[in-house]
Amino acid sequence: MAKIALTVCDSTASAAKAAINAFQVLGYEVEAFRSGREMEAQLRFGRFAGVLDLSTAELAEELDDRSGSVDRNRLTVAGLLGLPQVISVGGLDRVGRAENRREATAEDCDRLGQIIAERACAARGPTAIVLPKSAPDQLHALFQSLHNWIAGVEIVEFDGRIDDAAIGRFAARHLVQMMKKGN
Repeated sequence: MAKIALTVCDSTASAAKAAINAFQVLGYEVEAFRSGREMEAQLRFGRFAGVLDLSTAELAEELDDRSGSVDRNRLTVAGLLGLPQVISVGGLDRVGRAENRREATAEDCDRLGQIIAERACAARGPTAIVLPKSAPDQLHALFQSLHNWIAGVEIVEFDGRIDDAAIGRFAARHLVQMMKKGN
């Protein structure tokens, strides 16, 4: 049975649960990770056929990292391995580390869009970005940035919120379609 890696955070829990159910109905096993970095470490072992990265919150830590201690390789491993991946923006409405988190500004969102675009465009495998249309206002600057910087990566806007079960089901089906096209 093929296995899917999935990231989840508090703001994507409902979507993640629905995605897991959808994958299981379609015959896939799922391993959920609270940490994208932990997921990426596990991807290196070659146990996964695809990635649903609903929670990319660690990227927001990069923006306020004055110490240089944040790993800047988040959102790179699936791409380097050529794994099909669907990326979303869970947890990006706030930036910084846990003790200094703050609401993301338009400038933060533009930079996050550049980071995601750079890493998604470098992927060796099929990559899509799913954006929830009903998002906090500041994330619309992120969405515009992605549209400005993305080339060769599919962007799908979904009518709903990042925590909606429907977006989880949609993202799961989309990833499975991408995986089947690659075989």
